[in-house]
Amino acid sequence: MEAFRGMTIRPLDIGEMGSMQYDITDYQDVLYVADSFSQVEDVVGSFWAECTDDSIARLSARHPAHT
Repeated sequence: MEAFRGMTIRPLDIGEMGSMQYDITDYQDVLYVADSFSQVEDVVGSFWAECTDDSIARLSARHPAHT
């Protein structure tokens, strides 16, 4: 539990979560929080309802992957 004390807490943002770079060998320093499961359903549903190849390209350009 001590590892989570210094984490940054942000509102649930599927686009940011999916395009954020992180180290898979360590705890992430940013956690995303939803107020309810209903909010998760709304955020995820809205993301996929509006998702296009162009929107994915914009997310990728904003947060390029590590090489």
